[in-house]
Amino acid sequence: MSKEFSYWTRNNLIDSIDGDIFDVLVIGGGIVGAGIIKGLSELGIKAMLTDKGDFASGTSSGSSKLIHGGLRYLQQGRLGYSRTLLKERNYLLKNSSVVQKIWFNLLVDKYSWKKWEIRTGLFLYSLLGGEITIPKFYKNKGEYHNSITGYFKFYDGQTDDSRLVLYNVIDAYNNGAYCFNYLSVIAITIKGQIAELTLKDELRGKVIKVSAKVVINAAGPWSERVIKMAGYELNGKFRLSKGIHIIYDRNALPITDGVILGSHLDNRQVLIIPWKNVLVIGTTDRFVDDPDDTSVKQEDINYLIENVARVFPDIKRAKMLASYSGIRPLFGEGSSPTKISRDFSLTENGPIISVLGGKISDYRRVSKRVIGMICARLSLKINLKDVPKVNFASAMSKRTYEYMIRFECAIKPEDILRRREGTEIYDPESLEAKRKEVLAAFKKLNVNT
Repeated sequence: MSKEFSYWTRNNLIDSIDGDIFDVLVIGGGIVGAGIIKGLSELGIKAMLTDKGDFASGTSSGSSKLIHGGLRYLQQGRLGYSRTLLKERNYLLKNSSVVQKIWFNLLVDKYSWKKWEIRTGLFLYSLLGGEITIPKFYKNKGEYHNSITGYFKFYDGQTDDSRLVLYNVIDAYNNGAYCFNYLSVIAITIKGQIAELTLKDELRGKVIKVSAKVVINAAGPWSERVIKMAGYELNGKFRLSKGIHIIYDRNALPITDGVILGSHLDNRQVLIIPWKNVLVIGTTDRFVDDPDDTSVKQEDINYLIENVARVFPDIKRAKMLASYSGIRPLFGEGSSPTKISRDFSLTENGPIISVLGGKISDYRRVSKRVIGMICARLSLKINLKDVPKVNFASAMSKRTYEYMIRFECAIKPEDILRRREGTEIYDPESLEAKRKEVLAAFKKLNVNT
């Protein structure tokens, strides 16, 4: 049974740990930090997770919500990387109800990859994913604009990215890990092989200090700031890329499966993804400087609509329901975001291990690598098979708003409306009515929002 995980338990725990020393302190409550704290909790290591905002409030709630092997990585010749991602996709599809299979139609026209390239690529994709499937070409019989000659079908995985993060965090908490949202790191002082961290409770203004033998910097777009806060410099090129998505009603386009089309503007791939009551259309890939810049620019909206309109001329800007963005942390050389590897890199500075880059699809692989490094530093010999596990007992719980406040540490209305339930994205037309219900639940439980 889940332990209470709420505003009140959070405050009491923050008050109780002032001056404590942890084996590991993880900075960043996105999917990587969540996977690491989940694995550490399974091993009984005294560990703490902290995020300056809510869990999954950064990149991990701004994704395309896909668990995939990356067809374009095959085109780049990165077969090993794609195979690794597909292995993780298969594991998550098999072991977690929060990841489901989704079928895509990969359209063929003069802006797509060539027909033989797609056939060969999809065959390799199935082979690397542990199957042998001969891709079949389906002629366009009026489903799409007449410029489309046809399409190939294949599948990948789809997930509620915020939920995937939350399930890891909640299970880690139930296993005894210390997990805090709205608790920011404002200073890091290195004292020999120990890091002393000053933390600020963003809700109450309280400042505390804790120490850790190992600090994991999983702050995503803010990772370089954490490294510099500790007095180190990052060796290598750290860049940020923003991707946006726009939301339409599920019935806005006549599709049942996902659609992938080649852009006539820049040869990138544009995805139309059915998700719950909506269609998620994305994404863009543009360098930005500020990790806090979550704005959605009109030119990026125009880019997506113009690409979709080539295949579905009836799409209308006025019917767009919502939009959101996410910032990708990239580490490596490249003149454009698409030329920089999406794989993760690990750097070490004293007691700090930084995770740079990575994808939600392989968060378990990243977590296991980092946990292995932690165990080596702590001189622990532990079997890491299936760490972190995907058991998610919390996923079976009935999730009323009151439940989210008491057992999922929802502190503010947006924590529910944007992440735990996702009304802002999945059902924006019901947002105001749902907001009233959420506020009533907070009021009933005497939580000051």
